[in-house]
Amino acid sequence: MMRNLSLLSISLGVALALALGGCPKQEAEQPVEPPKKEEPKPEPAKTGLEAGNPELAKAIKTVIEKCEVSDFGFARNCKEDADKALKKQEGIAGVKESLNTYCYGLSDPNHLVQALAANQINRLSFSRHIKENADEKVLACMMGVLNETKKERVATTVVRAATYMATALNKDAEIIKYIEGTEQKSVKAAGYGSLWANGRMRVFDTLAKVIKEGTDEVIRVSAINGFALGDRLSKDEEAKICELVSPLMTVDDVHVAASAASRVANSCPDLKDKVLDAAEEMIKKGKFDMSYTSAVRNVDGFFNNKATPAQKKRAVDLLTKVVEDNKFNDITRSSALRKIGWLDKDGGKKLAKKLAKSDSNFIRRAAEFVLNQK
Repeated sequence: MMRNLSLLSISLGVALALALGGCPKQEAEQPVEPPKKEEPKPEPAKTGLEAGNPELAKAIKTVIEKCEVSDFGFARNCKEDADKALKKQEGIAGVKESLNTYCYGLSDPNHLVQALAANQINRLSFSRHIKENADEKVLACMMGVLNETKKERVATTVVRAATYMATALNKDAEIIKYIEGTEQKSVKAAGYGSLWANGRMRVFDTLAKVIKEGTDEVIRVSAINGFALGDRLSKDEEAKICELVSPLMTVDDVHVAASAASRVANSCPDLKDKVLDAAEEMIKKGKFDMSYTSAVRNVDGFFNNKATPAQKKRAVDLLTKVVEDNKFNDITRSSALRKIGWLDKDGGKKLAKKLAKSDSNFIRRAAEFVLNQK
């Protein structure tokens, strides 16, 4: 009886649905998605010498076969002028293509090819040279090497070229991130030392932080010396650099102080007397060394950066004190004597005659050098 009632209720439901205008609704079918196309896999990165310029690669192989190539990449005793042929082929290929080929050579299975390639990249790494031939493909190759190599000697060479190129392409952030992240000291120093040449004021704040707040002498000195690279300083650049480095001329770290003083002497014409004041203070503190003799000499610069007669005389007097003071080591004293010879030939020769028979080989050789100056 219950079964009959259930069937009757179903029949009534169907009849009602028909009366209301149609069959019972079914769920809409979901559209079938077309099969997804597999994204093309990126091509494997090119590696090895064969990935570069064929003719240049051939010339490199010839150097490996016909020259004695050291682990540092220097080719000597070449047969059939293989080294000259390489340079000729490099000239034909051009700087951009040569850098690209040498970069590929850094991943070649032959370690001598790697060494030669690194040495050639180093030879081509001039800031303006690379700026004129900046190329994103070459930069990508160099950054790939930097991110993969464990060889500090290779990374130190490549980071210089990569920094010049990255800053020329306005990719400062990319190279700065790498320099800040590497733990290899010589690589950091080379990177920071190369930033200014093509990065200019865009990277000034980065360099200022390293120079003022850094604790590693080598890295700070490299960053300061880097201001000498690239185009001549504009007045605005000169003012910022002078403001940054002039307070460092008397810091206890003599190499940092000397680098700062040399930069001020070369780039800040109005601060020459300040350089001499700083040198005098360092002499009194006994912190003066060979590197600081260059700063004193550089007060009498080139072209329109010459010292006044009074400044020149004061520079000679300060260096003479160093030469005659035994508390300074012989290397510093001999360096001071050579600088006197450049600043004042007659006065230098007179002092050199007194020291021509010095017990110190360094001082005796310096005296001979000054006496032989024409």
